[in-house]
Amino acid sequence: MGVESKERVGRVVEGVQVLRRLWSEDSVTHHGKYYHFHDVPLVPKPVQQPCPIFIAANPKGDTVDEVLEERILRRVAKYADGWQSDTTTPETFKRRFDTIREYASQEGKDPNSMESCLHLMVNINEDRDKAYEEATTYMSHYYGVGAISRERTELWLAYGPPEQVIAKIQSYVDAGCNMPVMRFVAPDLHGQVERCINEVLPAFQK
Repeated sequence: MGVESKERVGRVVEGVQVLRRLWSEDSVTHHGKYYHFHDVPLVPKPVQQPCPIFIAANPKGDTVDEVLEERILRRVAKYADGWQSDTTTPETFKRRFDTIREYASQEGKDPNSMESCLHLMVNINEDRDKAYEEATTYMSHYYGVGAISRERTELWLAYGPPEQVIAKIQSYVDAGCNMPVMRFVAPDLHGQVERCINEVLPAFQK
């Protein structure tokens, strides 16, 4: 697309600022480093005002460079309303989200207003081996054979009987996740959704 890697962060930050204005103002004129336009209206506007923006950020591995991790998490805290992650342990999820909330407070934001989202692959099946096989076959077709390691799959995937899927989701809820996002990885997507509604979601109703 002609965009250099070194521009990615700057474009995201400026893009977030542009979106907030387009979603809330009648007409917007913007002349920034990356984006330039004059007197642009955007309709229809989001029903939510303000419309929350989440930044997906998942520094790979628990041994990621501390300086890089701090820079990434501070960016989420400063510019976003929420954080999305995947393929991370509940312990790392909790540590990072607690850190984001601390940074948000330093920015003068209410740390309790920050949301956290986990993107989780799901396959519900009494036969746990069958669930894993279905899920990895589905993911291989989507991402390519061998693209996702066994270690990453185990982190990313909640699979097996409903009680095991519930337990995995609950471990992240306990770590501070308040918006689990489930992607069903199975040939029978309709059946998975029905089972989730009837056998998994009731465990999280208050």
